[in-house]
Amino acid sequence: MDRQIVYTGAIPQDTDLLQQNKNAMIGLGYLMLAVMGSATLVDGLACTPNSPAALNVLVGPGSIYSLAAVDATAYGSIAADTADLIVKQGIVMTTQTFSTPAPVTTGQSVVYLIQAAYQDVDGGSTVLPYYNASNPSVAWSGPNNTGISQNTVRKGVCTVSIKTGVAATTGTQTTPAPDAGFTGLYAVTVANGQSTVTSGNIKTLPTAPFIGTKLPNILAAIQQDAPNYSMDTSGSANTITVTLSPDPGTLDSDMDGMPIRVKVANSSTGATVMNVNGHGNIACKTTSGSDFTTNTVVANGIYTFVYDANGNRLQLQGFTAASGTGLLPANNLSDVSSAPTSLSNLGGAPLASPAFTGNPTAATQTAGNSSTRLATTAFVNSTALTLANGTTATTQSASDSSTKLATTAFVQSNIVVTPLGVNSLVLAAHTSGTVSAGGTVAGSSLTPVVLVFAGASSGVTATGDTLTGTWQSLMTYGSAASGNVGLWQRIS
Repeated sequence: MDRQIVYTGAIPQDTDLLQQNKNAMIGLGYLMLAVMGSATLVDGLACTPNSPAALNVLVGPGSIYSLAAVDATAYGSIAADTADLIVKQGIVMTTQTFSTPAPVTTGQSVVYLIQAAYQDVDGGSTVLPYYNASNPSVAWSGPNNTGISQNTVRKGVCTVSIKTGVAATTGTQTTPAPDAGFTGLYAVTVANGQSTVTSGNIKTLPTAPFIGTKLPNILAAIQQDAPNYSMDTSGSANTITVTLSPDPGTLDSDMDGMPIRVKVANSSTGATVMNVNGHGNIACKTTSGSDFTTNTVVANGIYTFVYDANGNRLQLQGFTAASGTGLLPANNLSDVSSAPTSLSNLGGAPLASPAFTGNPTAATQTAGNSSTRLATTAFVNSTALTLANGTTATTQSASDSSTKLATTAFVQSNIVVTPLGVNSLVLAAHTSGTVSAGGTVAGSSLTPVVLVFAGASSGVTATGDTLTGTWQSLMTYGSAASGNVGLWQRIS
């Protein structure tokens, strides 16, 4: 920053003081340019209803930061400088009242625009004493003793004004455009018959460049990603309306990759667009470039979009739970470039096993399928046997030794054909646990074997030429013509 130099004994000049002020302003202007950029910003200037309530609004103290010429007119004895631009600060320290009368025609409404601008304003006009060379002890009044008043201060002012729109049928009224050099801040809507303005009548314009987050809160705002988050204020499906603070302006190639997180107000039913801070609709697409379909986004879901300058579109990131379809990519499985063979093929870390709720459905597999695919109720009913009281099944052949279910007919035909059938033996009544052989056993090495005893019980010892050892009763089948029928197994 430049500084003036003066010397002892030198005659002081008016430019010494004027240039010092100008140098300080230029230095601060470039500092603000480096920190805040060249776009117009405003701070404070809160717009509230009048108290007591009336058809007025109040605009509080605040400031505006705007790019402007160093000096549009001569600054004292220093010539104007309109070629060089710096960021200037305009301040208003008082609360101002603006009238917002209701339209006189029944059924009409009108919108009032609250706007602000930076202005250089010269003030402090007074008649200054001037040096009188002919009589130094008596000062002149004004230059050359003309008595002319002169301004003594150049103020950087935040000028706030109100602009009245055109009254129209309620619902069709529009907000007037800001005047040249002004920036729109608020829209105040008043209807015919209204006698007071409430906070609900005052809306901050989406394009109003308010400084939202102050320096001490920047780290917290970064943690919350607050500058990129917004609630969807749209009242209809397939249109998402967001307001980011600060306003990013119209999305262009410089913002390629910019994220926007939105809590969506309505579930999608088809192709969807997003309007960011009133700068126009931008198409929302899946990462594969497809339009949204039913429930690609659902009401009250929070989603991340990324601006893709190649195509001027907003890409929906990640996955979405579409109603009735479970966990799917944003545009269902059709968004996957190749058919996945497992959940891990969808990219990144493998997904956790899904938890099924409700009544999910799946394709019914073929009857002979023994893979790990999901089995539907139709598959089970067509290939499996559900046993219950009175359930019947096909009787297998006598020689079948597979794991098929055995019916009672199969058991009876293979275990007790007749009291003297194959693998069966009729023994006389035993005494003291010992019985005598009453016949032969075909294939005596087979165990277990069906034996028919007359009054026999477990633990008997059988003797004879072809039947020896200790036999244990495994099952009793009841009374036969020659005695109790049982399934026995040789245990020693």
